[in-house]
Amino acid sequence: MLSEKPWRLEQVLLLGLRLLASVFIGGLLISGLAATHWLGSSAMKVVTLLVSISSFHGAALVLIHASLRDYGSSWADAFGFWAPGIGRTILMALLVMLGILPIAWSLQQFSVWVMELIHLHPEVQSQVQMVQTADTLPMKLLLGFLAILVAPLGEELVFRGVIYPTLKQLGFPQLALWGTSLLFRPSISTW
Repeated sequence: MLSEKPWRLEQVLLLGLRLLASVFIGGLLISGLAATHWLGSSAMKVVTLLVSISSFHGAALVLIHASLRDYGSSWADAFGFWAPGIGRTILMALLVMLGILPIAWSLQQFSVWVMELIHLHPEVQSQVQMVQTADTLPMKLLLGFLAILVAPLGEELVFRGVIYPTLKQLGFPQLALWGTSLLFRPSISTW
């Protein structure tokens, strides 16, 4: 478990610097492609999404793997994967999800109704529109895979798997709780 093999501060800082460098390079790539006007606007949106997710979320998965290898740890040791009772935990998560899903859909419909009542027009997020309007099935599958698996997994591992336990083990449990929550929120709205 993570408490037996904590992340070292210098390891976490190096991971953060590498992630920032990856995001910076991704931003340069997007800017360069946009400046060339080589791609149409719809293709540019897809490329921007792919590069954005790859430069943070994909890079996070690769860099965490490399950090674990350098540290001499495994995914199971660092994050508790394949721990006893994991099957029960996954089953409980699925049951909770099935219970909450109708409530979430109802709240979504209620918020749409309230927005329309006060003359605001709700819009579908551009990322969702991209998946909905993707031309081919492979593109829909790729965008769905990135949106459903890669992005959430990368964010959870960085914020709650690395930063949270590191801050907590350094003696800052409140900063770990509130800081990672505040950092996590802007990142999920950017993809």
